[in-house]
Amino acid sequence: MVNGADDSLIPRANVDALFNAARPPKDIIWMPSEHIEPDEKELIGAVSGRIAAWLATQGLLPPEAAAKR
Repeated sequence: MVNGADDSLIPRANVDALFNAARPPKDIIWMPSEHIEPDEKELIGAVSGRIAAWLATQGLLPPEAAAKR
């Protein structure tokens, strides 16, 4: 899961409930942002970079692919 740490649209309690209800494997990435909107190119770039790095740590993406982000 990826969520903005300061999201005012989705309360943290809701995020925690969804995360706790999810089956493993699971992980959550907190971005230092408000609610993540699709038109925020810089934030979407940061999110995709964090996801690529996470995928690399899980062995699901070559490390060099994550480094390109």
